[in-house]
Amino acid sequence: MATTHINMKKTITKIGILILISITAFLFNGCNKGDKGDQGIQGPAGPEATSFDFDLTFNTGDTYQTYSGITGYETSDIVVTYILYENIGSEGYWTQLPVIFDNTVNIIPEFGDQSGLLYINTVKANGTSGSPWTVSTTLAFKAVLIKGRALSSHPGIQNQSYEKVKETFHLK
Repeated sequence: MATTHINMKKTITKIGILILISITAFLFNGCNKGDKGDQGIQGPAGPEATSFDFDLTFNTGDTYQTYSGITGYETSDIVVTYILYENIGSEGYWTQLPVIFDNTVNIIPEFGDQSGLLYINTVKANGTSGSPWTVSTTLAFKAVLIKGRALSSHPGIQNQSYEKVKETFHLK
């Protein structure tokens, strides 16, 4: 009986080793380096557009003011600038720059892609020289940084309308 017990132990050990080898071979065979699983859902790559709200005060004698708060700019991006043209009731109406404001002032934006400075230039609409400001005036602006990758995924974007840009890029 002792011999049978020893032979059974050897048989069980051999079977266990064979099962272990089979499982290991199965696992290695099923996981070839060249096999790639499903890619899954791509995570967000960051916002497609960011809005920067700011006010600038133009004093008598000024012909421009600057805003330096635009961050995250890359050379493939664009910056679109809007001015609060008027308020009707509690609703503000924004229009894209450049624009003739109040029939007296041309307002023209310039963005320095190296410095990140946004210049808001102002000149008299009638073409005469000098500052168009006779009193201190504070105006509200929005600068929307639109990422280059977003431009290719929204080729027909109408950036003249702040409402369309806001809707397209889910701006707050």
